[in-house]
Amino acid sequence: MARLAIVQGPGKGSYFEIDHEATIGRSRSCTIQVDDKNVSRTHAKFENRDGVMYMRDAGSRNGLLVNGQTCTEKKLESGDRLQLGSTVFVYEPDFEIFPGEDSGGVILVAGESDDGRTSGEVTAMLDVEAIIRETEKAAETARVRKESTSEAAEASRRLRAIYEITRATTTVLDESVLLGRIVDVVMDLLKAERGAIFLCNEDGGGIHVGAMRYRDRRGSDITVSKSVLEQVVKDRRAVLTGDASTDTRFMSSRSIRLDRVKSILCAPLISRERLLGVLYVDTQNQMNCFTEDDLALLVNVSGQGAVALENARQYGAARDEANVLRKRVQEEMAIVGDSPAIRDVLRRVEKVADSDATALVTGETGTGKEMVAHAIHLASRRRARPFIPVDCTAISENLLESELFGHEKGAFTGADRMKPGKFELADHGTLVLDEIGDMDQGTQQKLLRVLEERTFTRVGGVKLIKVDVRIIAATNRNLEEMVSQGKFREDLYYRLAVVPIHLPPLRDRRMDIPILVNHFLRRFQRSSQSLKMSDEAMKVLMNYAWPGNVREIRNVIERATVLCEKQVIDVEDLPPKIVGTGMAAEVTNFIDKDLPLSEIVSEVERTCIQRAIAKAKGKKIEAARILQISRPTLDKKLKDYGIEV
Repeated sequence: MARLAIVQGPGKGSYFEIDHEATIGRSRSCTIQVDDKNVSRTHAKFENRDGVMYMRDAGSRNGLLVNGQTCTEKKLESGDRLQLGSTVFVYEPDFEIFPGEDSGGVILVAGESDDGRTSGEVTAMLDVEAIIRETEKAAETARVRKESTSEAAEASRRLRAIYEITRATTTVLDESVLLGRIVDVVMDLLKAERGAIFLCNEDGGGIHVGAMRYRDRRGSDITVSKSVLEQVVKDRRAVLTGDASTDTRFMSSRSIRLDRVKSILCAPLISRERLLGVLYVDTQNQMNCFTEDDLALLVNVSGQGAVALENARQYGAARDEANVLRKRVQEEMAIVGDSPAIRDVLRRVEKVADSDATALVTGETGTGKEMVAHAIHLASRRRARPFIPVDCTAISENLLESELFGHEKGAFTGADRMKPGKFELADHGTLVLDEIGDMDQGTQQKLLRVLEERTFTRVGGVKLIKVDVRIIAATNRNLEEMVSQGKFREDLYYRLAVVPIHLPPLRDRRMDIPILVNHFLRRFQRSSQSLKMSDEAMKVLMNYAWPGNVREIRNVIERATVLCEKQVIDVEDLPPKIVGTGMAAEVTNFIDKDLPLSEIVSEVERTCIQRAIAKAKGKKIEAARILQISRPTLDKKLKDYGIEV
């Protein structure tokens, strides 16, 4: 089956397969439809005669051009160019087509002709250390070019180009932009007419186009010798041909003849011993053939470009990883809930984030004080700067001052070097002082001075250090009561509590419990199948007091997802402490409703039977065994309470 490829005109880059007889034209009834107003409805026909494909004109208005000549019938051979109107086909192309950029062109990577030369036979490649001499004609054209341009102007142009490539390779971090900039600069540097960068596939199985450029934007495609690319990739050596039309190494290359290429430069992009791609430029201008100096310059540029490409890729990978980590941190630090108390907390977080005001976050242990501090940081202009939490209870009083403000070498025994404190490390960022109520009086005094003056000295030092730090304090203690008892400085308290944010305990916002449960179920689920909490289990969780607040419910749900082997978490999958406490809470609720004892007993009995049935998965015999009653007794109670199994 023969192939046709469009290399110019509408549908550029498309392939068609023809077998036996076929028609080509503008009509929809044609085997190959060409959307070109200069093409007749049925322009030409293909006929297979004893295995040989012929093409003949079908009475077209504008005629049929084959290889640039008008004809009515032609025996087709591999590589023939067929022109219908403004559309050019190649019959049985021995090249691959890569789509170009927004310029609309394509890159043709062509093999060699059928005269016996293959890409593997091109062995006279050039090495950086041993560049062979150019032919006599190439040297002559180089001398003509040098005579027509002053040496000073040429040197100035090259210096500017080298400056541009250095600036591009050291400042551009986007890979696609960098590749295009490298090709632009190289083409300007060498006065090339076309250029491209081919990148090696990660699996090593081939190459693909990274960037392509034309000096003349009217150019429709670039034809590149496949043997040149393969040899550069194989040997990792640069290639130069001063005059491709007389270079015996490439005289058989159809790709070079196809575009009348006069001179080629091609160099590998190698970084850390790894081949990243190939940098290619060529020219059709006989008076601008490349020289050995151009080759040496291109090798230097390709070396810079390879390092810059590697850096851009590492930057891109680091940026993607940072985005993933940032998203994970945001998920872990999310403030979950829809109760009025939580909505009020979120409003305060939003308001305080727009300023640099000091915030004091209070609440019981496990309510999420650090998450609120992190939310303030992420919503502020300091989000890209350090976020440093300090647990004031985890550091002894003697070391807390050094931890916060740093120390000089020799300030105390064991201070063998200068160490910056958390304030210095958090400069232009956010410093969280967790459990600040445990801070000693001496450190409180120094902290007050830092908050007022934004300057401090290291322990054992005399130099004033100025910092720009956002302070967020957190505590589970009642600081107002500590102030009245003389255990906390009053002036420091008012300096910290500029914007107070109080987190209510979970027992005071029970409507958030189902939301938190579903949030942690999604977070800790083991597979793509979503986990659910049974109604009975959710009822137990709702009745539990949660002394450990959000931290405790997080741990309970994580434990259940690990131990439960079903898709539905039931009461037996919850910790016994929670189940027992939940039952006690239900009994307390009944008593608080002033119900008579008989009704309380009935409600408790009903609940126990329902949970036993759920635990036994609907098996009455197993449920009776759990309740330690007979099967008939269970049946009677099920009927009395209207419980369906």
